[in-house]
Amino acid sequence: MRELKQLLSARGLVAWLDADELIPGENWQPGLVKGIMNSKTMAVCIGSAGVGPWEDEEMQSALTLAVREKRRVIPVVLPGAPEKPEISLFLASRTWVDLRAGFAEEGIARLVWGITGVRPAPTSNGAPPDETRVAHEKEISPRPADRPGWSRNYSDKTVKSVAVALEEAKSLTMHSLVLNLNVLFNRGTFRFEPLRECVTQEWGRRLLAAMETLELLRSYSSVVSDLAPDARSFEKLMDEVNGYCQAMATDLFEEPVEVSKMGDYMGTEEFRTRLPKGKRWPTAGEIDDATNKRVDGPRARSVRLMDKLRKEFLKAQ
Repeated sequence: MRELKQLLSARGLVAWLDADELIPGENWQPGLVKGIMNSKTMAVCIGSAGVGPWEDEEMQSALTLAVREKRRVIPVVLPGAPEKPEISLFLASRTWVDLRAGFAEEGIARLVWGITGVRPAPTSNGAPPDETRVAHEKEISPRPADRPGWSRNYSDKTVKSVAVALEEAKSLTMHSLVLNLNVLFNRGTFRFEPLRECVTQEWGRRLLAAMETLELLRSYSSVVSDLAPDARSFEKLMDEVNGYCQAMATDLFEEPVEVSKMGDYMGTEEFRTRLPKGKRWPTAGEIDDATNKRVDGPRARSVRLMDKLRKEFLKAQ
């Protein structure tokens, strides 16, 4: 553990280790509580002896903070741990860092990624990336598994059903992920109802479905970065769905909607009540060409990109 702390410290991280922080002769429990409470990220390290009764109490405290305050809890399997270490159900839902083969650069880099949320740039000589490059790496959102019950926060039924299915999946591959995400596009909001065929002109419902679809895609961006050999198609898909949301918010309401502010109300009844009154055309087909081009263009491109992803990862099936 001390060697692991030194490796993290060498990368500019402040690591708290009880053996180095608790003063001999003093009551150690308050110091341990303080160490846990002051830590932005917590690693549950599992060695040859597994997790003992007191360590289990510490782990439960860490998981409580993960749920209440959205802190990361990272299972770290140390050298000497058994091939199938015993990990509690709640901890097992989080992505591991496997160090059983030793403290190699690849494993330490993954742990640093989990702690900081910044994916280290690859290096050719095994040396840790310099601080300048790390600072400019794109920040990656916490994995969905870091937020138990997150999937039920969606209000759109289709998005919620896909989110629940992904959260409850025992294992996740690009094949299964793409199959589930494709369901999000098999609906009027995307694949089956071009803007001019939207007879009901329920722009608020359409915007909500697209915004929650975008949020779900973003939740899995770091997973795709891990699983896919090239994540550019997925990134382009998110860009187009984002453009679709922005175009709807700008062109389909009498007063433009600020998507960034509306995002705070996703999953609540307040979403639709805060929308301004939507524009209406005598018939859906009479939407002017300029509006149709701005709004329906990114919708159509989103569908084509989803089709490309589906073909890319399902062609061998």
